[in-house]
Amino acid sequence: MSHYHSAPPSPRVAMTHADAKPPAYLARFQQHVALGRTPAEAMRIIEQSDGHTGRLRISAPSGNGGKGKPRPNHRIPTRDLVIPHLTRDWQAITPEFIALVGCAHDTIRMAMKRLVIAGVVECQRSNGHRPSVWRLV
Repeated sequence: MSHYHSAPPSPRVAMTHADAKPPAYLARFQQHVALGRTPAEAMRIIEQSDGHTGRLRISAPSGNGGKGKPRPNHRIPTRDLVIPHLTRDWQAITPEFIALVGCAHDTIRMAMKRLVIAGVVECQRSNGHRPSVWRLV
């Protein structure tokens, strides 16, 4: 077994570098960056103009809090968005209420549960025929 050779020894011991981009590509890239675009935007524009499919994604701006679409109210706690729209009358979480608050139904529901624990909001749970309703205490 010590004399078994399946392939000749290779002189390469490290990974090879990718082929360099042509000078024309680098000049176009530098022009786009000089106009104030990010490197990702510049690459996407060049690839699209060359006729490639748009598969390069632009990373989200750093102020959005991570992946996904930017949320307009991501710095304001949900409870502070919900309380102005609550009254002393019983009300359900309707699509109109969701649109007023500007958050998802589950997010609003969790905020309401936290407000119940804090003693700010009162809840009548659903019985299967009607949804849960909420009001200020």
